[in-house]
Amino acid sequence: MAPSSLLALNTDVLTAICEAIYHTRDVDRARHYNRGMLRGFSTTCKAIRATSVPILFRVLKIRRESLDVSTHILHELLRSGLAPHIRQFSFSPNIPIQILGQYFRSRDPSVLFKTPDDLPACASAFVELLKAMPSLEYLNFNPNPNFGAPLVEAFYCAFVVQDPPVRMENVKWLAIRSGDTYLRAACPNVTSLTVRMNYETGMDDPEVWRVGASKVEELSVAELHVARGRDNVIHDICAGMSNVKELSLQTPPGGNMTLEVDLLHFKSLRSLVRINLPDAPQLDKEFDPPWCGNAYDGYSPEELEEVLQRQRDQANAVCARARRAVRAVFPRIQKVQIGEDLWDLTKLQSTSEDEFDNLEKEEGRFHMKPVFRYD
Repeated sequence: MAPSSLLALNTDVLTAICEAIYHTRDVDRARHYNRGMLRGFSTTCKAIRATSVPILFRVLKIRRESLDVSTHILHELLRSGLAPHIRQFSFSPNIPIQILGQYFRSRDPSVLFKTPDDLPACASAFVELLKAMPSLEYLNFNPNPNFGAPLVEAFYCAFVVQDPPVRMENVKWLAIRSGDTYLRAACPNVTSLTVRMNYETGMDDPEVWRVGASKVEELSVAELHVARGRDNVIHDICAGMSNVKELSLQTPPGGNMTLEVDLLHFKSLRSLVRINLPDAPQLDKEFDPPWCGNAYDGYSPEELEEVLQRQRDQANAVCARARRAVRAVFPRIQKVQIGEDLWDLTKLQSTSEDEFDNLEKEEGRFHMKPVFRYD
């Protein structure tokens, strides 16, 4: 006999229903999960609420909140008992715009904090919450870079006083800044590592980057320009990464890469078969097409087509030069993505340079996954 109501269903069936609702695509927000629909369903009764909570709090983001508000949220999460359900956690403490303006005018780091205890309190709460997340698989730590060295020191101290040391064995996807070496040391089983280069150096021995380095299969580096003149930092990050198959590089909007130089920092990644690069204008400072459509006002249709064709030719030349630079450093490379265009080098029939330069890109547009998630 079929159950007469939802309450008659066992927990496994209710969980399957909640999972199905959660994974219904949220078209309005372009998400592959639908927390809003499940939240509404969870108010049906206590049994469904209890089944829904672990799914509702699977993904949690604390982003763009001030330091004191972020700390308060961390403490509330600890008290709520929800931490064991969290699998994906993003933490991005921010600086209010008014405070940031004061800092830029004075360059006095003390104006960033209400009291000297703000940073240690936030760091301590962050560590305690991470220790309460046994199911955590995805960790994104992206504080406002203007916190600078005081934040690196406070969070480092919060980690090193832990006995036993903090270990997050289940974390597979980690996004940190290059100075956050304590988080790299705490996550030895990462397979996808994203590093945002920053000016502050880590307080750990650089050898911490070797922790589980052979397990990393995807490496992403954002704001590569920050590392110029500090080649040893990238060398330390890549040390021991013998199994990286995919490398993604990113510069900030308006930034430029010098591929022939920048790629050499990653030459130790000998297993690389795919590389993802930013759009052509970020690969050559001489190629700077207008970003605004108003720049083309006043052109006749014939003149506009001529200008656009010239830009297409320039972009193709930049991409060809980029592919040559990539192959010179990574002879085993198979796929090169530049912006949303993808070239499959396995389709080459010979070693001819002409064939290589004129290789057609793959049909369609290929989404460029974000190197660093600002969420």
